[in-house]
Amino acid sequence: FCLVKASNDKADDQFFGMFSRNSNAQSAIIRWQDDGSAILKYVTIGGNLDISFFYGGNAKEIIKKYHNFIGLPTLPPLWALGWGASSYGYRTLKDVQDNIDGYAKQNIPLENIWLDIPYLKNFSDFFINETAFPDVKTFA
Repeated sequence: FCLVKASNDKADDQFFGMFSRNSNAQSAIIRWQDDGSAILKYVTIGGNLDISFFYGGNAKEIIKKYHNFIGLPTLPPLWALGWGASSYGYRTLKDVQDNIDGYAKQNIPLENIWLDIPYLKNFSDFFINETAFPDVKTFA
């Protein structure tokens, strides 16, 4: 997608957008001219090329038309955005609960907590150190 400011004297906020989709590889090349203008060139190796233009409006309106055309992005889960906590230092469930309470006290969103090696029994996957983490299966 390329957003271009029109170079006319009618309005300062006139833009248009161009969306190029190809089934094969393509490369967009911008060549700047001495007068400050630019030339946009698409180099493709073939394939099915679809080009759509969006006219009439300021930049925000053109981008809205583009998103209406391709569909709105989905919101990823919060844990994918980094709203999780992990530490090698969780030695007991109380340490975990204190960390969760700290996030809540500071009004910071928290989606999940990752427990590291200390909760494992003898460093073995799928086995829990039930001495330090006796209620981890029911912890919520």
